[in-house]
Order: sequence, then C-alpha cells, then structure tokens
Amino acid sequence: MTLNAENICYYLLGIGTLMPWNAFITAADYYALQFPGKHVDRLITVLYLPLNLIALSLFVLCHDARYARLRIVVGFTVFSIAMLLVPLLDSLDVQSLGLLLSFVAVSGAADGAAQGALFGVAAVSRDSAINTQMLISGTSTSGVIVCLIRLGTKGIFHGEEGVTLSSNLYFLISGLICVCCTFIFCWVLSKYDHDISRLYVFDASDITNEESSSHGLQEEAQDHYLGLDESRKRILSIEESSYPIENDSFTKINAQALEVSREIIHPMIALVVCYVVTLSIFPGVLAEDLGQDASKSWYPIILIFAFNVSDFIGKMCPPGVQSIFASKNKVLTISVLRALFIPLFLIAAHSSVSTPFVSILTILLGLTNGALTTVCMVFAPTLVSPDKMDLCGNLTVLALVVGLNLGAFSGFLWLL
Repeated sequence: MTLNAENICYYLLGIGTLMPWNAFITAADYYALQFPGKHVDRLITVLYLPLNLIALSLFVLCHDARYARLRIVVGFTVFSIAMLLVPLLDSLDVQSLGLLLSFVAVSGAADGAAQGALFGVAAVSRDSAINTQMLISGTSTSGVIVCLIRLGTKGIFHGEEGVTLSSNLYFLISGLICVCCTFIFCWVLSKYDHDISRLYVFDASDITNEESSSHGLQEEAQDHYLGLDESRKRILSIEESSYPIENDSFTKINAQALEVSREIIHPMIALVVCYVVTLSIFPGVLAEDLGQDASKSWYPIILIFAFNVSDFIGKMCPPGVQSIFASKNKVLTISVLRALFIPLFLIAAHSSVSTPFVSILTILLGLTNGALTTVCMVFAPTLVSPDKMDLCGNLTVLALVVGLNLGAFSGFLWLL
C-alpha cells in the first residue's frame, strides 16, 4: 500500500486526537508529587470519559455536517490550549488540582466534538478507506508516542525538581503537537476536497420550506441522487436521516437499532465487559497501586508504556488470528475470562510480588484488550445485512464508550 501526503496527515491527526487523553493519564509521577493522595489518574478518567460521551451524544443528536470543520478546528484548538496551560501555570507557581481537572474536562468535551467529525471528514475523502485506516492507526499509536515523550523528558531531569521540569517539557511538547495538528487540518488538508456539506443535495432550509411538497422534494432528491458517484450515494443514503423527511421517524430508527442490537448483542456485551475490566485497572492501578513512591519511580510510567505498546500490538493482530476467535460465544467467553485480571492485579497490589509478574500481567492486559477490541469491531458487522452495517458500527462504538465509562468509575472500587 503506497501512502501519500494526505494519508500521512490523517495518521498524524489520529495521533493528535487522543494526545490530551494519553498525555493527562501518563503524567503519573507529576501528579504524585504535586497532589499526593488525591488519586488524580482516577479523577481524570471519571471526568474526561463521561464528558466525552455526553458531547459525542449531543453532536450525534444534533448532527449537521456543515459544522464538521468547525468542530475539528475548535477541538484541536482546545487541546492545544489545555496542554500548554499546564506548564504555564506551573511556571507561575500556580498548583491547583481544580484547574488541572478543568483542563481535563474541556479536553474530554472537545474530544467528543472533534473525533466524530474527523472520522466523518475521512469517510468522504477521495481515499476514504485508506484515510480512515490511517486515522485509526494514529489513535492506536498515540499512547505509545506519549509514553516515549514522557520517558524521554523524564530522562533529561532528575530528582523532585526534575519531575516538575520534565513534566512541563512533556506537556509543552504534547501541546505543540496539537498545534501542529490544527495547522495540518486547516492548511495542509485544505487542498483536498473534504467539504462534507457539498455531499448533501439540498439544504435543511430547503426541506423545511413550506412551499415544497413531500412528493416534489423526493423527486428532486432522486434526480440529484442519480447524478452522484457511488461513494457519494453511500454517504447520502447514510446521512439523509439527519433531515426530517417524512418516511423517516425516530420510531423506525429506534426499532431498527433494537433489532441490530439483538443481532450483535454478543460482541457488544464483550466490548462493554472488556473495557470495564481494562479501565478498572488502567491507568489507576498501574499508576498508583503498584509502586511505593510514584513521584520518584519510573515504574508506573514503564507499566503504562508497556500497556500501550501491547495494546497497539494486539490491535494490529492479523486477519488469520481474528478469524480464530470470530464467533459469538468465543468473544463473549474471552471477555468474561479477562475478569481474572482483577483478582490477579489485586494480589499484585497488596502483596510483594515480583516485578516480572506484574510486567507480564500488564502486557497480557494490553494484548488481550487490543486483540479483543479488533475482533469485536471487525466481527460485529458480519452478523448484519449490508444496509445495517453503518448502524452496527455506531452501536459497537457506543458499547465501547459505555464500557470505558463504567470501567473508569469502577476503578474507584479499588480504594475501598
């Protein structure tokens, strides 16, 4: 597969999309030094993920493709500001957990605004399949790159003062990456035809025009539809429900969603259980519960790095491996068996187990999380007819996000 500049841009944008999330959760040593005993990593997950889900849900309910570009630009701008404010406030000797968490909160909401719109823009680009794949690849490697930045900056400075200085440099680099992503989207990709709104054959105001009859509107739409190429027909057929055409109703959509949910219930449950287990352990347990003094140790950062690398490897598992586990009972069984990680990490957190044992557990947690995610996301659409695949994709993402949120909140159960 030959990649061009556009494909590489999407890869970089994928990295930038999850840069705030990965940057905030990877600075475990900095939080342990500045806010001891505050369980910052757990607070970050329960702030970022719910606001991400709420924002994403609102934009889905009030969908308007004409604002896709604005959502992306605003999202990356917020990412940049939030990242850069952390070292700025620290240089001014302002150490406020409330301010830090407010940066996390707005980043979570901005993620919900930007990420969905970015995938939509990729879907209507010329090389939609390749660009979407590169975008996904970028998001999966974001955690690895963030950990490498953190390890590199931490290696430059030493001692408690070094933790602060290295963290400031770390957030500065992360913020500049988001600034670069804003530049890439606004100026580099502007030479390509990514205007989603052009794909709509009529404006919403035309549809609500009282002078347009339902019959005449449908005939006009059909005439325009016949003039579109196949890729744009597909986008139009998926997105036309954004407008209040008479034949579409929320009742029909809800009934179809319920029907598709029944058909893919096994991979949906598997995704929920998978991420409940993973987020109840990562990053909180790895960052806080497996080291004596996280502020003076490389241990939590290395564990988070090991998880991100193994998760990336798991998500890149070849089709041959995916086919072995691609069955309803297998994905559900594997996801339930992963619950064994919880008692194993509980033992590791409350007893003097060896470092190799914890490292192996962390690597297995990441590998199984990445592989099971890929298998479920690829397998679920094969269970439904082609006309339901788009809805199937939305439902599997919803299951994943629900699992993320439940897992983030269940992480606090370790404190009881």
